[in-house]
Amino acid sequence: MRKFFAVILSILFVVTMLAAIVLYNIDSRLLSASTYKSALAGQQVYARIPRILAEQLTVSMTFNPCAENPFVCENITPEFKDCAAQKLGQERFNILAPGAETPTEAEKQLLQPCVDQFLPQDTGEGAGGPPPFMQSLTAADWETIIATLLPPDDLKMMAESLIDQTFAYLNGQQDTVTVSLVPLKNRISGQPGVDALLGLIRAQPPCGEAETDAMTTTLQGGSTPEIFCSPPEDKLQELKPDIQNMLANTAGTIPDEKVLLTPESGENSASGGLVGAFRAAHLILRLSPEVPLGILLLITLLAVRTPKSWLRWWGIPFFITGLLAAAAAVLMSFTFEQVWITLLASRIPPYLSLGLVELIRSLVRAVMRRLTAGILVGGLLFAIPGLGMWIGSSFVKPEPELQPEIPAP
Repeated sequence: MRKFFAVILSILFVVTMLAAIVLYNIDSRLLSASTYKSALAGQQVYARIPRILAEQLTVSMTFNPCAENPFVCENITPEFKDCAAQKLGQERFNILAPGAETPTEAEKQLLQPCVDQFLPQDTGEGAGGPPPFMQSLTAADWETIIATLLPPDDLKMMAESLIDQTFAYLNGQQDTVTVSLVPLKNRISGQPGVDALLGLIRAQPPCGEAETDAMTTTLQGGSTPEIFCSPPEDKLQELKPDIQNMLANTAGTIPDEKVLLTPESGENSASGGLVGAFRAAHLILRLSPEVPLGILLLITLLAVRTPKSWLRWWGIPFFITGLLAAAAAVLMSFTFEQVWITLLASRIPPYLSLGLVELIRSLVRAVMRRLTAGILVGGLLFAIPGLGMWIGSSFVKPEPELQPEIPAP
């Protein structure tokens, strides 16, 4: 009976220790600031950010949500809704009308007459669009401007500080999370800001005489022009002191830091709210190995009587646990791409640029690699000693059983 219960407990040990290995690595890898700082550095994010943001800005300014889903257009008319309900049927219309689901290509074709007849045509001059001077910038122009104002070293300092503060906030070690804007202010008011604005101005259409005078007057007054154009180069050089003065005024309106999280944001307390939940999860994950260790102690009390039995009752569960953990880590590594394609890729919004999507994908992959590497190492730390103990038990001679003494006649 003891052996029967010991076998049941051994199976339970394998299951709980396998879960403990995964949970412990979630705690030490996914809930650690160093994981995310390493992922950002390893994927060269700080050097890639200017190009990725430039692509995203270009996509955002040219993206037309109406082309994908007419139900999310602004100023949608009642006549369009009536027409759409007739074309699609009331049941399908009720599903698509809130705008949460995108019509199929066949449904878009059905809706096209309604769009042409009842939706106002976009002239590209909507009040909600970007300013005209921004629309004239190419992705290369944006990349140059962003790289000038936010060099990789400044981005790294800001990002790593933000990551450290966020984890300190979640651990209840500080009440707020802030991002320093001083480096950005210094670059805006200094020569990098002047260079960036000169690049923006040179990318605009040429100025007429009246436009040059208007822009000159505004800049000399220390204000930002409402309309940018490209004056002759000699005139632009004359305006450099005024541009620097205007940028200094602009930088002066930017605060030294921006508060991102306050005590009220996550009800920052040790007993409740976001911080309380995070710390409770932290504690549970760290204590997860205690359960299988307790089960191992019960197995030892029930079944271990000799060195040979100890090597087997510990070695076999250790080896199976480690083997399963290593297999799980390898399986997770190989299935990441498939999971991304089948579950996530189809849900990516169309207004995200390919560069930004690839960046997110590479960061998630890097974090998952760190997690699976920890699980694999944990599995090997169990499997190799367990196999050694199991094999070693074969070389240990069983102790001779004590024979009862026979009394002399």
